[in-house]
Amino acid sequence: MLYDDDLIGRLSSKHIGRPEWAVPEYFRTVLALDRQGQRAWMRASLESIPEPGRAKLKARLESARDFSTAYHELCVTAILQEAGYQPEYEREMFGTTPDLLIPGPPSVMIEMWTRSRPDPIKKSNRRWEVLAQLINEIPVPAGLMIVEPSRESAVAPDSRSAKVIARSLRHWLLSGTAAGTHDVGGFRFAIMFRMPGLYAALAPPYGGGTVTSDIVIQVIAEKTSKYKAAAESGDARLIVVLASEPAASLTLDLLKSALAGKQAVSTSFSVGTPGLLSRTTVPMRATETPEVFDPALSAVAWLNPGISDPGTLVVIRALAAKRPVQVSGSLITFEALNNGLLP
Repeated sequence: MLYDDDLIGRLSSKHIGRPEWAVPEYFRTVLALDRQGQRAWMRASLESIPEPGRAKLKARLESARDFSTAYHELCVTAILQEAGYQPEYEREMFGTTPDLLIPGPPSVMIEMWTRSRPDPIKKSNRRWEVLAQLINEIPVPAGLMIVEPSRESAVAPDSRSAKVIARSLRHWLLSGTAAGTHDVGGFRFAIMFRMPGLYAALAPPYGGGTVTSDIVIQVIAEKTSKYKAAAESGDARLIVVLASEPAASLTLDLLKSALAGKQAVSTSFSVGTPGLLSRTTVPMRATETPEVFDPALSAVAWLNPGISDPGTLVVIRALAAKRPVQVSGSLITFEALNNGLLP
């Protein structure tokens, strides 16, 4: 069974006492009392996947590293199951293994891409999280923010420096005279507001990265190229589904803009320091020409993942598609763009 008692027992001691924002989504899904409904539909959907795909996806869903992308794969699976289809997970087809395959005729190959935060940003965020967790152990209900250096030059401290900073902040806050700002470890901290509860908290300068139209178009083109031969050999419809980790910048609006030929950019961040929030250079486009992919691509889709339910899937048929696709269900909608994409 997905998330059995043995796994829950091994994970239950982790993240105890941490603030809600610092608990990774994987641990919330496995352990939180208010996620019982989520676990119920996840287990039901997984059990309906034939082997050997079921075991493969289960292993990924129980891996903290792979959870985000695996969860999106299960969401799409559950949406298709609700519509009456029986998708298979990572079934080989003409030398390739698309994420999902709806057996035909006609067959539908589904390949997914989840936009994750870039690795350097993940690494930096983890280091900020170490400092934030140490500050959260200080028994003074103060909300702290870094006011110097500015965002573009603030570098997250390593674990040793984080401990030094937290000890200094603890002494400052417990002295009873904390006011104004406090300098330590190359940072200047200020008390921004009184926190609810009993402990201090830091607003970390997290980043989520930047996504542009060019990145989106490149991903779709690469996925199409990879599965083109298999789709043509099997007379299969090919759908590329895009999704996004929380705070990873990619949105349905940006996807639509990219398909319409617009040069769009999206950046995500948390307000943890003042100063410049983002600096990104993107090329200008002389004209806004709707994107035309290889005819092997039948459609592009966007996953809006849910929690209490699998979410919804928005499908946009591709221009010049040699094999148009039609999948229908209560959680599936087709959208047209004003740029001429078919309804």
